[in-house]
Order: sequence, then C-alpha cells, then structure tokens
Amino acid sequence: MKIKWIILEVALIMGFFLGCSWKKNANIKETAVSTNEVSSDDANYENYLNGTEKVSVKDVYQENTDFVLREIFEIDEYYDIYEFSSCIIDAMDLRDDTKKTKLTYEYVDCGCDGEKELMVIIDVPGAWAEGCQILYIVKNIEGKLCVLYLTERANNSYTVVTEKGYVWKSGKKSANVVNYTCGYLDDNVNYHFYYGFNYYLNMDSFINEYFEMTGNEIDAYSADWQDVQVVAYYLSDKREFNQDDFLYSYSLYDKNGNLDFSVYDDDSIYKKTFKECGIKTYTEEEIEVYLNTKKQIIGLDEDIIEK
Repeated sequence: MKIKWIILEVALIMGFFLGCSWKKNANIKETAVSTNEVSSDDANYENYLNGTEKVSVKDVYQENTDFVLREIFEIDEYYDIYEFSSCIIDAMDLRDDTKKTKLTYEYVDCGCDGEKELMVIIDVPGAWAEGCQILYIVKNIEGKLCVLYLTERANNSYTVVTEKGYVWKSGKKSANVVNYTCGYLDDNVNYHFYYGFNYYLNMDSFINEYFEMTGNEIDAYSADWQDVQVVAYYLSDKREFNQDDFLYSYSLYDKNGNLDFSVYDDDSIYKKTFKECGIKTYTEEEIEVYLNTKKQIIGLDEDIIEK
C-alpha cells in the first residue's frame, strides 16, 4: 500500500513539472468558427486557427479562473490552438467529456489603434448547468503570437469583451446582491481596472454585509427602509475592502416605478440615518465626477466604453 502511495505521489509531482501532456482532447471540434464580421489580414492568426502556428503563454494576464496557467502549461513552450485548448479543458474539474467542445473566435481592436487581436472562446460543456467559456486574446508581437489575456465566463457570472477591448463582468455575490466590474484592454492588451459596484436589491442584504464592517444598525425591516436599494461603488481592484473604500448611493422607487427624489433631501429620514451611522452617501452626479477622474488616470477613451 505504501509503495502505491509513493508511486502516485511521484506521478503527481512529475505531472506538475511536466505541465500539460499536449495530447489533443478528442472532444474538440476541428474548426474554430467566427462569431463576428470583423476580419484580419494577419496570416499568423489564420495559421493559428488552422493549427499550423503556435502561441506563447509566458506573459499572459489571467483573472477570474479556477485554475492557474503556470500549473498546466510549460511557460517557455509554444502551443497550437488544439494543444492550448486541450490543456485548458483537462484542467476543468466538472467538464462533460460526452459532449463536444466548440472553438469560436472573433477579431478585436484593443486600444482602438487599428491593429487587430485575435480572441478565441473555448466553450467547455459541463456536467453542471451550461458549463463555461474560456476567453483568451492573442496578439502578434513582431511575428510572434502571444496569449496576453485570459478570463472565464461561468454559469454564475458573465463576462463580455467588446470589439474595442472594453471588459465588463457581472455576477451574483448572493441572492440579493449583484456585482459588476469593468475595465479595458489597451493596445498592448494590458488590463486596466475602471470601477466596480455591488448592487444591493434590498436594505436587508446591505445591512447584513455592512454590519460585518462597522457594527452600526439600521432597521432594514421597517416600512420606510425595506424597499431602499443601495449601490456601493469602488475604484480599486484590491482583494480586501473596508467601508472607506466605497462610494455609497441609495434609491427608492414609488409604486409606479418612479424614482423618489425626496429621499435625497437633507432633512429626509434616509439622509439623516445614513449620516448617523457614519455612512457618507453620494449622488449619481457626484459619483460620475469620481468615475471621470478614474477614466483619465487609466487613459480610458470615451469611444472604447460600451454604451
């Protein structure tokens, strides 16, 4: 029994150092299909799509995935589209091997500099829900193809990369809290975080999280507060937050679905209560000023932002 465990341990260690086996996954559909009408005259991209050109994974920026690229690839090696896809698929825990994995692609113009990049989507069928999609962007740098950005679109979240390289993501933090983030990819396919927010669909969901940070109290269950919605904006993509990192805004709609502007008056119960609890609130116009400043800091052009 001890020998079996030693053999298994050695196999695992060898697998770690050797990275992906490069064996093509038999469930990959042979041809990548375009999903938009944008084209490129770069033969290197076409050759990669045909399986005759390889990419480097040495400088990839990875986010929002359940696997680590450096654990499934040999960083100094090069991979064709099928080798790359096979390594990704084999790293997915709950994939459904009875179904075919689709490869699709489209051309994007990160940074709007007129030079096209290739975005490939690996549509991995799952044994759960609808599976997930891996999106990655390849750039031709002086004749060498490099994967520079990779992210995941799963069944509990949604990620969009537009033709201009604007990136936005949305997903549920909990039953009544939605998270949204956005940023953009510049002409070198470097990702720049713009802003994010947590949207609390009712006051109770906000209080549950806010209590953990401050211990202050608001009666979220009273008739005055139960329909109040809060949006907590943040301008940093750091992992740990405290109350001072957020720009809080709140709203209340009447029975006809119209916004009640009286809740923003200085003498309103809402304005007073937030202030008493140490929660500084902002109007949408004030938050827009912060967003415009952040946009200038990261060099985000208005034309790139998806409307």
